[in-house]
Amino acid sequence: MPQHDRAFLLTCENTRFVQFTCPATGIGELFHVPNDIQTTAKAIVGAPGMDAS
Repeated sequence: MPQHDRAFLLTCENTRFVQFTCPATGIGELFHVPNDIQTTAKAIVGAPGMDAS
C-alpha cells in the first residue's frame, strides 16, 4: 500500500471519529443537563418581553 493511501485512510478514520463524537457529546450534554435547556428556553422567550412562566 503506498504511503499516501495510508495517510488518506487515517484522515478518513479521524474524520469519522470526530463526526461521531461531536454529536454524541452534544446529545449526552442535552440529556445530562436538562435544566440548562429549560433556562435557555426561558431566556429566549423572555428576551422579547414575553412572560416565560
